[in-house]
Amino acid sequence: MNENKNGHKVLVAYDTEAGSTIEIADFIGNVLSENGDIVEIKNVSETVDLTSYDRIIIGSPIRYDKWMSNASKFVKNNQAILSKMPVAFFFTCAVLAQKNDKTARQVKGYSDKIYDIAPLVIPVSMGEIAGVLDYSKLSFGLTMILKLYLFIIRIKDRDGEIGKEGDYRDWDAIRSWVESIDFG
Repeated sequence: MNENKNGHKVLVAYDTEAGSTIEIADFIGNVLSENGDIVEIKNVSETVDLTSYDRIIIGSPIRYDKWMSNASKFVKNNQAILSKMPVAFFFTCAVLAQKNDKTARQVKGYSDKIYDIAPLVIPVSMGEIAGVLDYSKLSFGLTMILKLYLFIIRIKDRDGEIGKEGDYRDWDAIRSWVESIDFG
């Protein structure tokens, strides 16, 4: 467990579409606060002076095999500052509901695309978090695309059903990831 009682100022920046990523960002912020950090949680679209933070965690759901565009833009536009400070990334996706070689390859592909956004920014950690699949919070078009995509790649939930709605977040695993981040 990370026994950081130094009161580092940490920004947890997130992008979200259906709201579950902000819940993860809030949870991350709470874990960091419990460990003595001073935390602010902001949407990546908010204007923020990054130089006022000691550490930054940035996260987004995966949409169309990559981070959402505002998260990517945030990292690209702030590459110079982010490359000089400890940064961790995380992403959420339904694919993580299933653990096998195929999803491991897919998840690695997601990570690689995130690393490629701003090559000068080298995160100290990459959190891979199973998300929430709630079609009622997505547009009709995105729902249809997602259902087709999940069917094509044959991603099944823990019960073997393809594209089943549910909350697949593992809060204990998220806590463990946050507490394992070594900001140096």
